[in-house]
Amino acid sequence: PPSPAPPEPQAPPAAQGPDEAEIRARIQTALTAFRSREQTEESDNAEVALAALGKPAVPLIAAEIPAQAAGPAVHLVRALALIGGAEALSALTDQLSGAQAEVRAAAATALAALGARDAAKPLAALLKDADWTVRRAAAAAVTALGIKAAVPDLVALLADPNLLVRSQALESLKQLTGQDLGHEPLPWKAWIEANPDALKDAP
Repeated sequence: PPSPAPPEPQAPPAAQGPDEAEIRARIQTALTAFRSREQTEESDNAEVALAALGKPAVPLIAAEIPAQAAGPAVHLVRALALIGGAEALSALTDQLSGAQAEVRAAAATALAALGARDAAKPLAALLKDADWTVRRAAAAAVTALGIKAAVPDLVALLADPNLLVRSQALESLKQLTGQDLGHEPLPWKAWIEANPDALKDAP
């Protein structure tokens, strides 16, 4: 009798990503590095290691942020930025209303780096944040994203009590309008009144 046909070669099983328990364990490992008093290469490597976990890690990383001190929380924000994608953008946008100023500022910076124009409104709202570091980060973020609708709020920041915020506001106004009208708000307000169409953002 003829020999039986050899069995069809079996495809190797699809690679499985880390399960939830492993993701949680890796987050805790990263947090140990983030809690180091020294900002070392180990912390940067831990951010990259978390990012390598990909989309499945986004909700778990985001959930950990409010429970952490500012330093580790900011590293978690940066890890989300490294992951990217719609899920990470949504998680980063949520962090704009976080309790810690450092987290809000880091999230604003991350969203700008990712080109997240959909976050324009919550980013512009941070121009009125109680913390000056957040106001400055928000000013830089709306500028990087080209959000011209933020110009009136940036004009208001020319009178900010913090010098660094005032300097960022002026630089932002120059970049967004192409004008250089100085540090006083009045010339800018007159320009806005005369050029309302210049503040319309591209669709």
